[in-house]
Amino acid sequence: MKNPVEFAEQVLGIELHPLQKEALMGMANHTLVALACGRRGGKSLTAGIWAAFDATMRDLTRHQRRGEPRYILLVAASLPQARSLFRTIVDLFKSAAMLQPLIIESTMDELRLSNGVILKVMPCSDRSTRGLPVSTLILEELASYSDTEGHQSGESVYRALAPSVAQFQGEGRIIAISTPRGQRGVFYRLFQAATQRDDGYALHCPTWDMNPSIDRAFLAREMESDPDLFAQEYEASFTAIGGSFIPSIKLDEATQPLPDHDHGIRVLALDPAFSQDDFGLAIACVPAHDNTICFVEHVEALRRPTFNGAMAHAAELAKGWDVTRVVTDQASQQSVVEELAKRGVTCQKVPWTGRSNSGRSKAHRYGRLKTLLMQGQLILPDNAELRSEFIGITVKESASDPGYAIDTGSGHDDMADAAVMAVTEALKPKRPNSVVHDFGAGELVIPGHQRHLSTFYGPTIPEYAIDQE
Repeated sequence: MKNPVEFAEQVLGIELHPLQKEALMGMANHTLVALACGRRGGKSLTAGIWAAFDATMRDLTRHQRRGEPRYILLVAASLPQARSLFRTIVDLFKSAAMLQPLIIESTMDELRLSNGVILKVMPCSDRSTRGLPVSTLILEELASYSDTEGHQSGESVYRALAPSVAQFQGEGRIIAISTPRGQRGVFYRLFQAATQRDDGYALHCPTWDMNPSIDRAFLAREMESDPDLFAQEYEASFTAIGGSFIPSIKLDEATQPLPDHDHGIRVLALDPAFSQDDFGLAIACVPAHDNTICFVEHVEALRRPTFNGAMAHAAELAKGWDVTRVVTDQASQQSVVEELAKRGVTCQKVPWTGRSNSGRSKAHRYGRLKTLLMQGQLILPDNAELRSEFIGITVKESASDPGYAIDTGSGHDDMADAAVMAVTEALKPKRPNSVVHDFGAGELVIPGHQRHLSTFYGPTIPEYAIDQE
């Protein structure tokens, strides 16, 4: 059986979607394959099907020395991801009656077959497999490879392992499967090369095409939350996600005089620093008449203040503005809370710079603020320094999480951090509903963005409210 699609359907008993069939046939007929896949799109299953097909249906002994094993090498961004991919492959073998008898030994990292083929998984930080005869090299989530220090290592991994395929000449395979991470790095380069080379094959695989059963309402929420990130993570587009995180035009639109209002919730947020850095303070308000909008009423930065001076000023603001809550970063010194208590002000620590048990983080909070800006639900004061700090916020790859993280570079973010903390905490007691849009025949319109969703949505889309948490 020389067709991986027939193999999947007849041997493995898997009903494939059209794009999965196209991807597998691309692997069958090309030596370099690059698949730009959206999240939750079944990347591991597609890779696993090819690995099982290569291991059992391709006779490549003419390229091997007598008694020499043949490897199928599966590399992932981390050890847990590598082992998750490996479990997918092992399950394919154990569930197929034709393949079960071929298994000689199965460990956490290797599957040895009676035909001399060894399927092996490894994280991207491992270099111990140089020199192995590899008929298929699968690089899963290549765009997210990083070493233990968080440095991008995709290029070094590729250079170390790609020569292992050369022994099998035109029958060897290099398969890079990843969600894109911008227009840079080895995965982007390989994808471009695969579109130009005669022996190359490149395919865009949006989540909903590779996985038609995915919840459409979930996708719609993700898109409305952050259209740019949605384009990268689910459309599998090579979005240039490295510039300013918050569009300047949206900051301009949000900067306007505050209307008359009665505050319902008013929060003072503190980003403490003393002597050697600036102390950021911000006040945000959710008006009593409309909990779908938030005002940043006041923002400032104290330039290297003394501890007592900063605490006195914060207490004065809290009382003068009649705030509902005072919050500070959970990493703040306990003395901040204690000193404010002496001055008659209760201050609560909240998750900010790291991840709490509920999964909140600085990046998540900035994402929520951007959502409000995109929906026209945030009003900002006319403050040039605050605007400059927001413009300076960029996105970088996260070393610990295959997503994104907030980067301020070498600039200041004291007022911006305080403003974001104040806004998200002010909205916390009363979650704002999203603007309910008329999708019509699959057209979702967000201020400043327009994207056609008919490829994965029917003529009607149920109303929903975004969960701002």
